[in-house]
Amino acid sequence: MKTNIYKLCLSLVLVVCYFALSANTTKITGTILKPSSQTVAVKYTSNRPNQEQAFVTATLDKDNRFYLQFQLYEFVEAFLYVGKDYVCKLYLEPGETLNITVDQHYIEQTLKFSGTQAAKNKFWIDFNQQYPEYNDKVYYYRPFNFHTSKNVERLYQQQPSIENFYASIEANYNNYTNFLNSFNNYNTLSSENYQRILSNFEARRLNNRMVYFYYQQTLMKPTNADMPFDLQQSFQNYDKQDISQLQNKEYINALMTYLSYLNAKNQREGPNENAEEYYQLLTENFIGISRNYLLTRLFLKELANKRMDLWESKRQEYTNFNFTDEWLLMIDGAYHELSQIYNGITDTNFTLPNQNKELVSLTDYQGKVIYLSFWATWCKPCLDNFEKYRHLKYGLEEKGVVFVNVSIDKNRDKAIEYVNRIGINGVNLFADDDLDAITRQFYISSLPLYYVIDQYGALTAYSGTLADVQNNIMSLVH
Repeated sequence: MKTNIYKLCLSLVLVVCYFALSANTTKITGTILKPSSQTVAVKYTSNRPNQEQAFVTATLDKDNRFYLQFQLYEFVEAFLYVGKDYVCKLYLEPGETLNITVDQHYIEQTLKFSGTQAAKNKFWIDFNQQYPEYNDKVYYYRPFNFHTSKNVERLYQQQPSIENFYASIEANYNNYTNFLNSFNNYNTLSSENYQRILSNFEARRLNNRMVYFYYQQTLMKPTNADMPFDLQQSFQNYDKQDISQLQNKEYINALMTYLSYLNAKNQREGPNENAEEYYQLLTENFIGISRNYLLTRLFLKELANKRMDLWESKRQEYTNFNFTDEWLLMIDGAYHELSQIYNGITDTNFTLPNQNKELVSLTDYQGKVIYLSFWATWCKPCLDNFEKYRHLKYGLEEKGVVFVNVSIDKNRDKAIEYVNRIGINGVNLFADDDLDAITRQFYISSLPLYYVIDQYGALTAYSGTLADVQNNIMSLVH
């Protein structure tokens, strides 16, 4: 009797041990196409005593398949090698299985996972590619297909109703947060990184919801075109008055989507042309760091286009609510650099040939306000603006304004062809052999470039497209 009880106890112990070992047994199988070696190895780091690093190896069979089985007691990050060649990173848990198929010559295009750990491995590999700031290594995989702008556009076309569109966005968000939380349960992320990643997901969801109304506006849909107040409020509440949030690229996407929505709503044909109106749009619809970030971009863009008046008129207001000294110094630096350029252009006169090779001097038009335009055939905005502001040009010409267009093309014949083909009105001159001298005289570093010269031949502080400076020109004429 005692012998039978002993045997029964021993059997139970063996069964318990078997299931305990089975629960910790991790299996990795797979196929390596075009292998560089017949040896496959998995290297991982364990937190268990006296087992800081471990190697598990196997040999490929005649069909290039392998089988690995080993004991794990906690979540680990592992690395798969074929011979000495690194293939990919793995995320493994005790008692789970993972199957890998990959062509070693085309890892990025062919790497596939199946098994109980497949979904999490796909998630983390592609997540590290999408957000490399959370990982030190650079991996060789195609980025995970998050809801990019093209995906959202496709979703908008497939789900025209706002209810279905929102449901898909929410399902996508829940999918990623569930993955994130499943990994966080194993303490694989610091709390700081967890919050940063979650913040990215939240901003992406916010952006995608706002995209729907942007499309409704741009396509001039009669219903569901106006963004609900609660969604706008969600965006405003997201502004934490902390400059670090600008490190969240998904928040920047949301910021630009909301701005695009406002532009589409206020002006169906595109963004506001007038910088003053654009400034008002930003100050009325954005707060905190979002407003300051967008205003900084606006001021720097204006100064890059050699337009100083907006910064001169709004500097004090910007200073009152800006709490980022670096941005203020950046704008002031660009402004002072531009001021030095204007102060350096003391001589505005030059003599260049027209298309008939007749020499024309700017002093020939002394006593008139001159709108001086530098352009080239390869500058698409230059050509677009000639057509776009043709009607404004006619009105100002009637007031006595002279339009002087200087081509800086090296191919003079090509420039003349464009003048005749698209009908560039005004006094058309060609830099030709004087290109270097003209470039230095007027600090030409980019195109298009516009200057306004007063009746006395002096350079004014006004610069920009005709839409930007027409009022300034009219004030000089009068």
